[in-house]
Amino acid sequence: MTTLSEPDTAAGTGQERPAGEQIVIQAFRVARTLGSADRSIGGPPRAWLLHRLALTPGIRVADLAGECGLDASTASRHVRTLEDAGLLARVGDPEDRRAARLSLTPAGQDALDLALRVRGDLVARATSRWSAADRGSLSDLLSRLSDDLVAACTPNHPHVAGPASS
Repeated sequence: MTTLSEPDTAAGTGQERPAGEQIVIQAFRVARTLGSADRSIGGPPRAWLLHRLALTPGIRVADLAGECGLDASTASRHVRTLEDAGLLARVGDPEDRRAARLSLTPAGQDALDLALRVRGDLVARATSRWSAADRGSLSDLLSRLSDDLVAACTPNHPHVAGPASS
């Protein structure tokens, strides 16, 4: 298994991958590890949907899909599963009878809190020997990367594809 300190090389070339690709590979590893830490709500896509719902109560499914980078059918499938589990509720949209507004149920908020706590505890354990300055730097850099990635993912950006399925 590749460790964080080992450079990944492009297949068959022996050449170290560019820094951007190295970051993506490490982000894959982090996401996979955090995603496997707690499957109580069905994994990272559903945890992300619950998180977005907590931040934007009353959002429509189509808008939630866009915010989460999912196509509408994928988002609808996740929403239906979360609704069947009692983690979110649909309320008719008074402005558009065809649409519904979504919100977390108390059970959904509890599930989100648990998912964040389990993953947060794992990160705290993994970084327990780091200095407070290193943990702060990581948090600051991840926030900066996240903000800059969102800014780079504009519809007119030449390398941005449509929403992904999960």
